Amino acid sequence: MWPRLAKALVVTGILISTASAADTSPSLTFEDCLNAALSRNEDLGEQRELVFQADQRSRQAKGSIFPTIEAVASHLWQDSAETGIGRSIAPRTQPLLRISATQPLFRGLREFAALRQSRHLTDAQRYELRNAERLLHASLARSFYTILSLESQISNFEHEISLIRRRIQELKNRKRIGRSRSSEVLNVETSLATTQAELERIRSLLQPERENLSFLTGLSPLVSIHDPLLKQINADSPLPELAVYLQKMEERFDIKADAERRNAASESVRIARGAHFPEIDLSANYYLERSGALEAAKWDVQIELTLPIYSGGVTQSRVREAGSVLSQSEYSLAGTRRRAHQEITSLHQEWGLTRTRLKTLTKALTLAERNYAEQTREYRLGLVTNLEVLQALTTRAEITRSVDQTRIELKLLLERLKAAAII
Repeated sequence: MWPRLAKALVVTGILISTASAADTSPSLTFEDCLNAALSRNEDLGEQRELVFQADQRSRQAKGSIFPTIEAVASHLWQDSAETGIGRSIAPRTQPLLRISATQPLFRGLREFAALRQSRHLTDAQRYELRNAERLLHASLARSFYTILSLESQISNFEHEISLIRRRIQELKNRKRIGRSRSSEVLNVETSLATTQAELERIRSLLQPERENLSFLTGLSPLVSIHDPLLKQINADSPLPELAVYLQKMEERFDIKADAERRNAASESVRIARGAHFPEIDLSANYYLERSGALEAAKWDVQIELTLPIYSGGVTQSRVREAGSVLSQSEYSLAGTRRRAHQEITSLHQEWGLTRTRLKTLTKALTLAERNYAEQTREYRLGLVTNLEVLQALTTRAEITRSVDQTRIELKLLLERLKAAAII
């Protein structure tokens, strides 16, 4: 994780100038944006702090099995005793300076269960951090490829508009020599206006998506993005079998986090049961300064046994409560596994269906291009009407947009599948 974060910081530093010079900034890949997002995202920063806190709690749990050593100094003043024996036992001033040590010998093995529990919870928090990165990956992929899809539509619409304008100019030339009617020109100009309106609608969708990408990455909304591998996506692109992805399912960080929380809940049951057992503590004092009858005694050692007899059923209630928490964590883990299985299966099936659709659309595009070329040729020969040519042009443009969008959708599904299966 840390090498990736270091790379992210380098990428972010290089891109600071994008806000003021977006037109000259380098075009970024999805990996570049992801690295920038990993160093920018506040949720990840919060998760890192939670990991640190969990690690400190684990250190505190470990410290409970070690002895406690402390120095104690005090000075007591009191009224003088009336008898000489009393003054020797309890003098008027009583200075005290000692070093004390306490070592728990036996606590029903609760301290070791608590140590294991804290480790499980720390690991769970680390997996939550990695899962947050996984979710950020999926969220960023949606924004990144939605932008590419919208930009592709804009490019296709602009190309279609240029073809329509060329068509209008050709019709006007034919009208001057009496080979085309005014209605034909108006018909194509209407189509041009409709296409321009649709282009503006797509442009209005682009800016919010760019703002969202900027929010996720901290980069300028005007930054240029691209996917150099997008052109390699086609109807024959291979995809591993579903079983390959399902085998990776247990490596998902949300499943690992729930498994660690389940293990921590199991340790909670042991901690609660440990309260039924006696406690044994060893304590010792070494006196550097002392007064009274025990002034000459420099040290003492004590072993203390505490045996729980009755606590109003509180201890057993805590055991049952911990058992219920364990069952709850088992349900949570099972639910996470089922959701992960469903997510991976759905994405894999959707990828296959989308690839089939791309194959069909690619074939349709080839036919549409041939049809448009043939309609244009036959119109010049007076064999077809202008309306038929315009319909062929519109069909070709629509299929072109569908092919490009489907190709981008395939790449988005692939990124989501990689995030879902930790590949």
